[in-house]
Amino acid sequence: MVTIVRFVPLAIAGLLAAGAPALAAPSRTVTLAQEYSSGLHGTAVLTQHGNDLTVVIELAGRHAQEPYLAHIHGGACDQPHVRTAYQLAPVVQGRSTTTVPNLRLETLTHGTYSLGIHARVANVTHHLACGAIGTAP
Repeated sequence: MVTIVRFVPLAIAGLLAAGAPALAAPSRTVTLAQEYSSGLHGTAVLTQHGNDLTVVIELAGRHAQEPYLAHIHGGACDQPHVRTAYQLAPVVQGRSTTTVPNLRLETLTHGTYSLGIHARVANVTHHLACGAIGTAP
């Protein structure tokens, strides 16, 4: 019994030296559904990295390789005329990666926010694809 007690502190020290397993960064995957029969759909993965939020968009479907504008709206997908809260990098060849400084994932998930994709044309007022990030009660 004494031998076991002597090795327990060594085992704990070994685990501490090896380091605790890394915790996964908080993230949310948003499904981007087609709007207005666009044929465009995809996903957006929002991942917290310290104080910054990284948004990775991947589009698929008809015309997915064309360039599109992307942004986070303060409002739901059925409210496309609400303000743009965060401008994201344009989607090029079906992909976009943006790091938004000083934005917490909880801000978006505890409010009513959506991620919208639309054509790179002036005065476009509707989304081609959109997904809800968070919906406040």
